[in-house]
Amino acid sequence: MIIIHSKTELSHLLASYKNSGKTIGFVPTMGALHQGHLSLIEASVATCDITVMSIFVNPTQFNDPKDFEKYPQNLEADIEKLNTTKCNILFAPHAMEIYENGLDERIQIDLSVLKNVLEGEKRPGHYDGVVTVVYKLFQIVAPHKVFLGLKDYQQVLVIKELIKQKALPIEAIGCPTLREANGLAMSSRNTRLNDEEKEIALNLSKALRFIQSQKGNDTPEMIRKIAIKQYLTHPLIRLEYLQISPENDISVQIEDWNESQSYVVLIAAFVGNIRLIDNIVF
Repeated sequence: MIIIHSKTELSHLLASYKNSGKTIGFVPTMGALHQGHLSLIEASVATCDITVMSIFVNPTQFNDPKDFEKYPQNLEADIEKLNTTKCNILFAPHAMEIYENGLDERIQIDLSVLKNVLEGEKRPGHYDGVVTVVYKLFQIVAPHKVFLGLKDYQQVLVIKELIKQKALPIEAIGCPTLREANGLAMSSRNTRLNDEEKEIALNLSKALRFIQSQKGNDTPEMIRKIAIKQYLTHPLIRLEYLQISPENDISVQIEDWNESQSYVVLIAAFVGNIRLIDNIVF
């Protein structure tokens, strides 16, 4: 695996691959790698000739500066994990490589409702930072395909909207959420949970599975309320949202079930001081 810190060096290397007809797969991350990230590498390796992962903790997508400061960073450990995969290139730039004009720089696209619901509502400015850094990485890597974890369901929609509005020749592929054996969604933030909090955090995925299992047995709102009462009232859990939406429209909360419709249930909650997100599609 080649490790590159310079965007100019990376662009030149990738240009040589593209000129020889090779396809480039891209996995953008903020590091603190776990098996979920490595599964994205596997998906890229299966369909692309060259796989690039980026590790860059993007300061502009943290609406809470303290969250940015506490985000787990260990590049050496991440490299060890990547060396067990078939990743070809690791791009690990410094902030000035990405934000050469300063951290106030933003890429503007119309995110309409995606910017104002769920994560967009709870984390003002978050998706402005996501769009900016992903667009900059796309300009540097110019991949044929980008592989994204569906645990960040809304973020996948945002990146697809970026690709659409900027007319980028990139295929965005959402990959399934990987879970621990007990059902907890793999997340870099899990490393900040103590053993008790990890056990309590299981209630998030239990609430999602409960809603899935109860589809059609009552109204969506009644099932949602039961899930909250049954799983999400622990003193260490502070629920931000639990929403049942059509799979293709997270701007609305459904009022009734439709047999021909696919749904997504999205949740965000603090467990102790750690904010977690999860979702399930059915």
